[in-house]
Amino acid sequence: MNVIRKADIGDAIFFTENMREEDRIENKKIRKFTGSDSSEYDSLLSGIQNGECFVGEHNGVPVFIYGAVPQSDNYSAIGWNICTPGISECKLFVYETAHEYNNDLKKRFGLIMNLIHKKNKVAWRLAQKLGAKFELIKDDVYLFHIEGER
Repeated sequence: MNVIRKADIGDAIFFTENMREEDRIENKKIRKFTGSDSSEYDSLLSGIQNGECFVGEHNGVPVFIYGAVPQSDNYSAIGWNICTPGISECKLFVYETAHEYNNDLKKRFGLIMNLIHKKNKVAWRLAQKLGAKFELIKDDVYLFHIEGER
């Protein structure tokens, strides 16, 4: 059974401890690139506290966390997600949820964006399927952006 629920602070701990290695590498690479000294936990907690954040559960187990943080320009949002290895058991659920959420964000914002690491193949393919365009920033770090309807 698949369920979507609002994320809470405990989810920051769970996903910090259980994220896919590709997400961990991406998170570390992007924090280094941006000069952030925050931990993985702090990054997740910030996403939960400063925006909207949801968890996808498959058979009672959290497998992905996702959300968006509206920016001060009231036009753009930082969209993000972190997954556990459990997504391999429910790829369609992940895609359908991402597609639905992306469509919702596109109605509310003119631009959805974030940084992405080229070697995070699952995240890269999902962003492509959602219509993202990519701009190389440095090394393997890209800016992805999805045009909204606003």
